[in-house]
Amino acid sequence: MRKWLLAITAAAAQCFSASAAAVSSPPMDKSCPFHHQEHPREVREQTQSAEILPHFLDTVAPHIREIYRMAAKNSALLKYIACYCGCGEKDHHIDTLSCFIFKEKPDGSIIWDKHAAECGICLDTAKTAVINYQSGKSIKEVRRIIDERYQKGFKKPTPTPLPD
Repeated sequence: MRKWLLAITAAAAQCFSASAAAVSSPPMDKSCPFHHQEHPREVREQTQSAEILPHFLDTVAPHIREIYRMAAKNSALLKYIACYCGCGEKDHHIDTLSCFIFKEKPDGSIIWDKHAAECGICLDTAKTAVINYQSGKSIKEVRRIIDERYQKGFKKPTPTPLPD
């Protein structure tokens, strides 16, 4: 399992590390075998807050942990960003946030979802969305960038509502 996860992590890093400096990022490499992996059974873990990452991230590459931190800090953005990896139909996700966080509880605790840790599309979508939002783009502009990036050659998007 550990060797498989390391191989997935290396493939994910290859697919989108070249776009780290670009704000809107170049198109995804659809020929990358990482984007065609079947996701293993969902794994979830609860922590006391968004500042405490789940243990299932202990063995992943640092950039994956950082994207999880970004997702938690930008939940208001990612709930309006569709995901194009197929998780809407397969896992009943409703937005990119649900690829990282299953539930935010009233007491501040978080139930994390491991799905994104093993999906290059989810990681790239969250990273690209947050970078564009932090550069000053509105949520609507970020949504348009993500939708255009993934409109062709990827799976059906999650049923994510558009921002007002």
